[in-house]
Amino acid sequence: EWMTNIYNALEHRKKQFKKVKFRLPTEAEWEMLARAGKPVENKYPWDGEFPRNARGCYLANIQTLKNVSANGSTCPEHDGGIFPVKNTSYNPNNFGLFCIIGNVAEMVSEKGIAKGGGWNTPAEEAIIKTQQKYTGPDANVGFRVVMEIIEK
Repeated sequence: EWMTNIYNALEHRKKQFKKVKFRLPTEAEWEMLARAGKPVENKYPWDGEFPRNARGCYLANIQTLKNVSANGSTCPEHDGGIFPVKNTSYNPNNFGLFCIIGNVAEMVSEKGIAKGGGWNTPAEEAIIKTQQKYTGPDANVGFRVVMEIIEK
C-alpha cells in the first residue's frame, strides 16, 4: 500500500502511468511469470529438468548439501551462495526475472505460501509447482511485487 500511495501521489514527467497498484502476485500469476513461456510441465524456468547445467554448475541459489559420509555428515558443494546473493548472480528467465527459483522463496497473495524456494531450500523442493509454507519472518522468504496498471 505504501509503494502504491507514493507512486500515485508523484507528479513527475518520467512517471509512466497515472494510477497503479503494487501487490503480491497470486500463486497462479507467480507460476506464469516463473515459467516465462515454458511448458507447464517444466520443473524450472530454464530448459531441462535439473538444477545444474551440463558443466555441473547450479542454475539457482538453492541448498546444495549432500551426504558425504556413512555417518550422515554433510558439506556444501560450493555453489557460491550459502545465503541470499546479489539477484544478478544467476541468469534471468525469458521474461528477464532474476532468481525466480532460489535465493529467497517469494511470498504470494495466498497467506502463508511462498514459491520458488530459497538459498536454504533443497533442489527437489525449489521448483515452480512446489509451495513453501511460512508462519512468520524467515531468512529464506522474501517478496517480489507486481504492478497492476489501473489508469494509463
